[in-house]
Amino acid sequence: MRFLRLPRWAVPLLLFLVPVSCAVLYAQIPPNPDQMELNYAGWRMLQGERPYIDVLSCNWPGSLWMHMGAIAAFGNTLNAWRIADALLMVVTVAGVAWFLQSAFDSLTAAIFVVFYPLLFYAGGWLTGQRDFVATHLILLAAACHWKAWESDNWRWQIGTGLCIAYAVLIKPPFFLALPVLLGGGAILGRSRPVTRRSRISHAVAMVLTATAVGALAAVSLIGEGTPLDRFWEIGIQFHLDAYSQAKLPVIVRAGNLITWMAEPWWWVTALALISPTWFLRVENRQSASLIAYGEILLFLLVSGVSYFWQGQGLMYQASGVYVCLVLLALISVAAVAREVLASSIMLRVSACAIGLCFLLGIGSRFETYYWPPLEFLAGRIDGEQFYSRFTAGGLNVWEALSFARTIREAKAARPESNQTILVWSLANVINNESGCRNASRFHTPPILLLALPPFEAAPEWRHQFVADVAEAKPFACVVESPPFGDPADESVKFVNCLVRDRYRAVAKTGRVTLYLRRDVR
Repeated sequence: MRFLRLPRWAVPLLLFLVPVSCAVLYAQIPPNPDQMELNYAGWRMLQGERPYIDVLSCNWPGSLWMHMGAIAAFGNTLNAWRIADALLMVVTVAGVAWFLQSAFDSLTAAIFVVFYPLLFYAGGWLTGQRDFVATHLILLAAACHWKAWESDNWRWQIGTGLCIAYAVLIKPPFFLALPVLLGGGAILGRSRPVTRRSRISHAVAMVLTATAVGALAAVSLIGEGTPLDRFWEIGIQFHLDAYSQAKLPVIVRAGNLITWMAEPWWWVTALALISPTWFLRVENRQSASLIAYGEILLFLLVSGVSYFWQGQGLMYQASGVYVCLVLLALISVAAVAREVLASSIMLRVSACAIGLCFLLGIGSRFETYYWPPLEFLAGRIDGEQFYSRFTAGGLNVWEALSFARTIREAKAARPESNQTILVWSLANVINNESGCRNASRFHTPPILLLALPPFEAAPEWRHQFVADVAEAKPFACVVESPPFGDPADESVKFVNCLVRDRYRAVAKTGRVTLYLRRDVR
């Protein structure tokens, strides 16, 4: 029996007011350097450049294509990716709210709709990153999967397979979501009066769709002019031989994860730990709720495996863990809300205390993350005050935008075509905002600096980098000073000699200097 049924207009209204309002605020926040690197790759791919050949990003093609889609839809703007990610959040809220309403009840769904968007933005290096996006796709896959079994219509499993496959094209470890949902489907199938043929149709539709998307991705890469062996070299071999050298010991990775759960995510974690209280009431011990709760726990496990698999121990790689903890925490809030509404005096007092702490945490989260863009939209702070809060890689976004303005002015004074700049930092935002292609296919230095033995292509890559820059003759260079890169590295020495011999400094902020070629006025 459902505990509470909201009026039909209530959930759509909440869906419109809260998630969309949060989406508007979130869309004002500039992307972080990792996201700008992908924005640059997407922009150049729209200009006909080939992934993994003309644009060297070690990310999997799903990441490149989603940023390319954002640039195509919203233009080569500072906010394009955040807008696309905000829209994905709104769609995810709608899908997961239906899933929770079906598996739990309307109260749980309403709490999710109201509070998840406020917990969604958890900092520039977490939200919008590939792991966070992949987790949203997995949640949408779960909603499609649930709808398929709820309606006994296997066609919904096509959506399940699509979402899982694209999540894998972003971060491969998320392929583990496929066996999770296949197992969940097997349990759901036994709990419903469906034929054996129908159960097989659900599984086959899901697996075949995921396989077909993978095959289509391979064909698409070839169609873009990228041989699969080139993708293997950069998307797989580079990670195995070069990027793996940045891996931390397992004990350190575990320590990092525990620290995040005990410090910045502490109250979300605490609420997640009491989520089994949902099942204290007899009416909540439905098979549907148990199965859905088990799937969320397994998604938490999948996200943890992905985090440890990647090996760098970075917070954004634990994005899936954070999202699953938030889901469990909101289930706890629904259980607490139920005790506030109908329980003994002692339980009501305890539930009210927990609810108050939760609301204080929500208020703190809003003040930290959403209040600045709200002030910016309201005109209470100017662009410099707002954009100075966010890093662009060695300098803040406002400083990067200032460099981009200087580059555009210098570019306008020169009639040359195909003008390029060399950005030897993480600030690819300068490329996009100035409209200037990077002088090298190695548009983000870490992929070159991490290319060390035993990675066989390391010497060739450095030769390509030097040849690219020598041929392009960039009219401007943006160079981050030490500690960016090993001073003994051939590519670092080349950049230092280049700007010393042929360029003049025109602006400097922190560790980053803007140079113009000496013949540029």
